[in-house]
Amino acid sequence: MIIDIHTHLGPTCPWHKKAEFNVTKKMFDNFLDLNEITKAVTFPNPQSGNVNYNKANKIISKAAKKDSRIIGFGRVDPREPNNALKELKKFKTLGLVGLKLHPVLECFNPDNDAFFSIYSFCEEKDLPIIFHCDTKNIFANPKLIESALKEFKKLKVILGHLAGQEAIDVVKQNKNFYLATSDAESEKMVEHAILELNAKRILFGSDFPYRDFSTELNRICTLNISKKAKENILYSNAKNFLQI
Repeated sequence: MIIDIHTHLGPTCPWHKKAEFNVTKKMFDNFLDLNEITKAVTFPNPQSGNVNYNKANKIISKAAKKDSRIIGFGRVDPREPNNALKELKKFKTLGLVGLKLHPVLECFNPDNDAFFSIYSFCEEKDLPIIFHCDTKNIFANPKLIESALKEFKKLKVILGHLAGQEAIDVVKQNKNFYLATSDAESEKMVEHAILELNAKRILFGSDFPYRDFSTELNRICTLNISKKAKENILYSNAKNFLQI
């Protein structure tokens, strides 16, 4: 069984003239069926400019209500904290159970206290946050995200993309942080993370449609780790994290 913690659904903005990343529900169904995915955490594709994610969140809500395999997370534009909170308050009605934030595409510094009301709300309502995380962009640096969330110890946080040793260190030092394998730096880095953290702090993610699912899955399946550890990463850890 597989729980994919990192997938996208719906329209997006133009990324590349030779690539198409819009995802229809039919495309997403085919993705789930082809790869025999048990459950998928799914959130809207990113947008650009002045963003209102209300319509995009409704697409996720509708899909999740019709397909029990889909676990809906929503998005907000954190640069408008008041509007973001208004949208977050709709999550319960929409059946959305978590939030995706991308400090690079959404162009915000997570450690600015203007955004702390968002973290506080998510902590209070037990809404996990998945952060895009990498070491090439300062706003997405694992240490910066750790600093931003130091007062929110009950907030469950997933650092996407297993961004090297810095991300491993942050998870090691914070019991409420987890790592997602989506587009990890390398197979060796995944294996290293397991050795340092144990497999129970690591969740499988594919970053569909931006990464190839088979490649991301093989990164786990070919590791020199126990069958139990692989089962934890691919399924059990996410099941426990999401309380499903």
